[in-house]
Amino acid sequence: MATMASSQPIPDLEARLLEYLQGAAEPGVKYAQPPERVHGGNEAFLYRLRLEGASVPFAGPLVLRLYRSYHDVRRASREARVQNFVAERGFPAARVFCVESDTSLLGGAFVLMEELAGKPFLGGVAGPDASGLPKFHGVRQALGSARDLLRVPQTLACAELRLHAMDAEELLAEVRAADEDETWFTLDGLFETQRSFVEKASPALRRAFEWLCRERPPEPERRVICHGDMQPLNILTRGGEITGVVDWGHAIVADPAYELGRMSCAIRALHFPAPAFLRRAVLAGQRRAADQYIRAYARERPVDRERLHYYEALMAFLGLSWIEERHATGRNVDPDAFDCPEGRENLIELFRNKTGLDAGWS
Repeated sequence: MATMASSQPIPDLEARLLEYLQGAAEPGVKYAQPPERVHGGNEAFLYRLRLEGASVPFAGPLVLRLYRSYHDVRRASREARVQNFVAERGFPAARVFCVESDTSLLGGAFVLMEELAGKPFLGGVAGPDASGLPKFHGVRQALGSARDLLRVPQTLACAELRLHAMDAEELLAEVRAADEDETWFTLDGLFETQRSFVEKASPALRRAFEWLCRERPPEPERRVICHGDMQPLNILTRGGEITGVVDWGHAIVADPAYELGRMSCAIRALHFPAPAFLRRAVLAGQRRAADQYIRAYARERPVDRERLHYYEALMAFLGLSWIEERHATGRNVDPDAFDCPEGRENLIELFRNKTGLDAGWS
């Protein structure tokens, strides 16, 4: 099986992808625009490309999302299933034309999909740097992003409300009809994945997970489709309108409070580098933004605050679990936004505040 370093893809990707496409699309296709790396995405390599001589649906601008080799290959099929389901019902998600779980082809599972119009909502943010801290493309872009930050709570809530209005049980019925593993599309699957890692993890992480299992709320009366990472860089806009939502690798069917808790935790715990004398003000601003986000959602749909606090704690745990796993397996060369000392401390503090449990983090 081909391998893929965590910081760069296989060297002959362009030729191997074309060979695959000549079988999946038409034998005579060639590149009109060869794969061009799109920056962003810590879990997958993203490429923009176009084909010459291809028929529908491969005739337009395409995006290749190639998962890093260590990810479960089922994530690609789940992502494709959810994206196509919501796209067919009018939600701005890319339609997936190919999904491949054979990692020997490109070094990881992948999906090939249409390219959506628009640019990331916070266009001045380039994602985390080598230390996990947010970075910007330039001063002007950073200032523009600072203005956009004021619109983040309402934008996130708007996108999630639209997604949560869809029939999640209909999606699960499609999954069962296709003889796919329904558990993989639910919170039970996420807990199973975490349980397999936590058995080998630090005592603090095990204690935290035991608390989460013991205190897990019962399933709500109505579950929804949760994107799982509805953050500003995954929302595309044009002219102030949402044109697309990307990166569906964490999508599952769950309590709506799960979606809200994940994003609320992320807003509160993300570390923004700032001078020491401004740190308290920055954290206060983050807490205020998280509260505004929850209120914006609650104006349209009720929010169970007790469930929300639980899922905020769950997200803090997941962030800490992913950090520990990445370092334990040597995959921390591509850190996520929390993988810095300050981000980790913020997650620990949030978990303590939401649960009252001091798990003994070191």
